[in-house]
Amino acid sequence: MSARDANLKLDEDRSFSANVDATAIDVEGGMLAWVSMLLGTLSGAGAKMDAYVQASMDEGSNYYMIGKFQQILDTHDNEFLRILVYVPRPTTAGTLVKVRMHYVETTASAVFAITDVFLEPLVSLAPPAIDEVEASGCANKLSAI
Repeated sequence: MSARDANLKLDEDRSFSANVDATAIDVEGGMLAWVSMLLGTLSGAGAKMDAYVQASMDEGSNYYMIGKFQQILDTHDNEFLRILVYVPRPTTAGTLVKVRMHYVETTASAVFAITDVFLEPLVSLAPPAIDEVEASGCANKLSAI
């Protein structure tokens, strides 16, 4: 596994048997990121859960789905899962976006265990020619000097 920023941990060491929300973290928006989830031991025959990645641009009043781990089953013990999400850019400069995990259990009497969930922003390593084509990034800024 790669090094991770402890400030971008979306959840850790959680066991639950009902729908639950993790505590939100504050991030700058306007980025692509991996959401990596390491599951623990899951129990309950036929257990199913959906794990949603949610973002709020209004200080946590309203959350919107930006990604989803769909149909996590009791057969997924100790698995590493990863999805790509886009964290939206706030309309007001300097405003942070709240990001959290929201778990929905669809099977009674099941217990799900989450070991770690991290938000891992992607860094663009595109060559300057890509920036020129897209009229953005460093190449565009340097040509204006």
